[in-house]
Amino acid sequence: MKNSNEVHFGSMLRRAFDRSDYTQEQAAEKFGVARNNFANYFKKKDLNTVVLRRACEVFGVPMTYFFGFSDALPHSGNYVAENVAGYTAKLTQCLEENTMLKKENGLLTSLVDIYRGKTPTQ
Repeated sequence: MKNSNEVHFGSMLRRAFDRSDYTQEQAAEKFGVARNNFANYFKKKDLNTVVLRRACEVFGVPMTYFFGFSDALPHSGNYVAENVAGYTAKLTQCLEENTMLKKENGLLTSLVDIYRGKTPTQ
């Protein structure tokens, strides 16, 4: 029976490689192995820490990616295009929050003025 928490390091390495701009020959050279040895990594369930560490360096993924603590994968080369939607949504959220906080600040200022016996400013 397969454990749902099992990690197949070769598959994860393949995903990181596929997102890179390297050919297998180039990646193999970066890993210091022959191309066929590099390709065999994809079939392995377990990879040693030397290979994992090298994958982190070559493909720009954190070690936590291989242990399921992060879904971070290297970007495809067009980092800006990949993140525009996320940044736009975050900016919109921040602007809405800023507007709400300004209104809240105005109300609190009015309450302080009332407490001090002053006429609230509009």
